[in-house]
Amino acid sequence: MTLPGRSYSRDTPRRARAYVRDFLREWNVPESVVEVLALAVSEFASNALAHVDHDTVDVRVSVTEDEAVVSVTDRGLSGLPTVSTETLPDDEHGRGLALVEALADRLEVLAHQQSTEVLAAVALPGHARDTGRGGTSDDDAPRAHG
Repeated sequence: MTLPGRSYSRDTPRRARAYVRDFLREWNVPESVVEVLALAVSEFASNALAHVDHDTVDVRVSVTEDEAVVSVTDRGLSGLPTVSTETLPDDEHGRGLALVEALADRLEVLAHQQSTEVLAAVALPGHARDTGRGGTSDDDAPRAHG
């Protein structure tokens, strides 16, 4: 799903959350996983709006047998986002990626040739934590949308 970027809409994080929640609920993903990934996509979209001056951001969500994944891709290469470890108690910014990292099973920041992608994955109940991006079998084909 392509959503408005910085110069068009501050509504993008809300729309990204709704999109992710609707998709994951349609696939009967447990509510605890839905809420972690809704928080993650909101943080990623907010960061893209705050740090990248581009017209759009792309939101993707997928579900496999083992995990649910959300990602936000923007057209920015001004610097890769990092997890802040030095926030003060009264700081209003800087905790989002650390919170996502604490709640998700996997947080990745990927630099592509013309864009930056940030993704979070949560293992589905009954499956071990997966720290890699391994392949899938025919029976484990992903259901993706975006």
